Amino acid sequence: MKITITFRQIQPTEALKNYIHEKLAKIEKYLHQPVEAHVVLSVERYLQSVEINLQSKQFSIHCEEQLEDMYASIDSVVDKLNKAARRHKDKVKGAKSGQHSIPTQS
Repeated sequence: MKITITFRQIQPTEALKNYIHEKLAKIEKYLHQPVEAHVVLSVERYLQSVEINLQSKQFSIHCEEQLEDMYASIDSVVDKLNKAARRHKDKVKGAKSGQHSIPTQS
């Protein structure tokens, strides 16, 4: 996974970079194609915001979160991405195996 991190109005630290790489590595198990991730970390007054865009040939996922703690914001966004990636994987898996819900009349 190619990860690009942008810092806006915040000092870039290796700890934040490593934390993001660590968290996004867990999402990779749901994705089979090469994926690009663009992460934007910014500070607005007392809110720490995180925005993550995952892009692949077949899909795109965008999630964002604003909390008072940067690490909590990252955790929250990664949880949202996990749910979205899992939904996408289940959707693709269901379509490939032919599991379509066909209404039957009784």
